Amino acid sequence: MNWKQCCVLSWILLTGHAVCADTAFVIRSVDTDKRVVALTFDDGPTRYTDDILDILTLYNAKATFFLIGSQLKRYPNYVQRIKVDGHSIGNHSYDHRHVMVQSEADLLKNIARSQLLFYDVLSMLPIYYRPPYGEITPAQEAILKKHFSYLIRWGIDPKDWDRKRSKDDIVTHIVTSLKPGVIIVLHERKQTVKFLPELILAIQQKGYQLVSLDYLTNNS
Repeated sequence: MNWKQCCVLSWILLTGHAVCADTAFVIRSVDTDKRVVALTFDDGPTRYTDDILDILTLYNAKATFFLIGSQLKRYPNYVQRIKVDGHSIGNHSYDHRHVMVQSEADLLKNIARSQLLFYDVLSMLPIYYRPPYGEITPAQEAILKKHFSYLIRWGIDPKDWDRKRSKDDIVTHIVTSLKPGVIIVLHERKQTVKFLPELILAIQQKGYQLVSLDYLTNNS
């Protein structure tokens, strides 16, 4: 570990992101009058990241990618492109282990290892965190609050990871559940690439704009 990494690691462990007293830490949706929604993609970067980015660019849509730290250096060009294309980036842990089975020390180590990789690859530290499987204890939530500005859950979960669900089921579930400010969770999978164009068009035809979490949290 070089001196720069040591400095970043010390900063991660000894300081946190300040959260205003009137700002919620755990977010599933944001109160807003604007017809905006946030698509989020978990478990990247993967071989599908570039295809997803191409589709988002084609339809002039923004999104947020929750990336796994241990995969960042496997697809560094994709990770850089997410940032360059103007999408938001969140931390989805170092190795996608279930947070609830980790001790406080293990969780802190997981945070530090993943954030170091984000800094190494992107020269930035994500302010958003999403726990693998979406489950976490109140004590762990308190730990994460010291190191991230927001813990991001979701308001719409079409369970796109379930192979029994067709792309029509997924798109219909999302479109019929839309409301201003809602966060939608998806995963980087082959099927996602197949239904994403249809989903984006259906959302836009409902009069909604697809925005990043940076936009959603700063313009609510």
